[in-house]
Amino acid sequence: MSLTIAAAELEQLELAQSAIVSRLEHDHTSDWHEAVSGALRAVAGADHATLFQSGPVPMSHLTTYDEAATREYLAHYVHRDPVTREVAAREIECGCAWDVITPQALRETEFYNDYVRRHALYDVMSFRIANGSQSHLWLTLHSEREAAAAAEVRRRVSVLRLLLPSLRAAVQMDGRLAAWTEDGFRTIDDQREGVLLWSTDRRIVHVNPALSQVLAADPDGEAIRDAMIALARELLEGGPANPLPTVTRPVRTALGRFVAVAVRAGEPLAPAQAMVVLQRVTATDEELRRRYGLTAREVEVARLLAQGKRNADVAAALEISPYTARRHTERVLLKLGARTRAEVAGRLGE
Repeated sequence: MSLTIAAAELEQLELAQSAIVSRLEHDHTSDWHEAVSGALRAVAGADHATLFQSGPVPMSHLTTYDEAATREYLAHYVHRDPVTREVAAREIECGCAWDVITPQALRETEFYNDYVRRHALYDVMSFRIANGSQSHLWLTLHSEREAAAAAEVRRRVSVLRLLLPSLRAAVQMDGRLAAWTEDGFRTIDDQREGVLLWSTDRRIVHVNPALSQVLAADPDGEAIRDAMIALARELLEGGPANPLPTVTRPVRTALGRFVAVAVRAGEPLAPAQAMVVLQRVTATDEELRRRYGLTAREVEVARLLAQGKRNADVAAALEISPYTARRHTERVLLKLGARTRAEVAGRLGE
């Protein structure tokens, strides 16, 4: 059957094609989904669109009608829907309800009378594109009024099918981007240094476990986080035309000294635009105990010696006798292999 495309339809097809191939222009998959579903709805002359990413647990990414109807569908009607079930069974990538059931047979079902008519979701047209071995992107288009003839719905699907190759390629690319990003985040989570990812829309994209631990343990954790965010913003202020390679800032807290370094995140970590790494300059108490074999009391003495305190100052600060302070000092110097308080400071990174 030949298909004649009107000038208005051709313009809508071109707009839809542009939306489909715009995946790399969007930081978030959900933003791309919204652009594509809106463009395809215009091509099909549909009133509503629903997009699902199927998998172990179906999840609605977006819908243009009452979300309560979507929840009702997932809770009660997903297994009573003869159209979706048959589309999946026949692996139809682009089609309509009349490809799998006759209008008369559908109107006799509980699904049609209790769900479709009540929510005015007629003339189902859908895309079902594989996105990995166990996942599919479902984009379903509906009209609020039922078409007088099934042939009209079939014609709309024929127009939509012209976009199928582009949509298939874009969905598969989106899947690869998601896997690439997941690998990048997993690598960051394995780092021993704290990492914060920041996006251009002024939000934290990700905080790795190492940084979460530092922020929770340090009384100045909120100040550390704010300093890292400020650094990310400073890095991005230059914009793509004049990007700064890195921005570095010292951060001092009650528990030690750090250096925060911000760099551009790169594509594998989208939607993050800046990555801020927190490097500890001073060792934690636990690190000092493990590295030099110090006791908890000797760690306290070592930090006071690193500040240039004399034995009398150590005794007063720890409320111990000068004799005990001198013995602690001798043991600390011996364990650190240091001869002066300046060398102690060097060992501790003070």
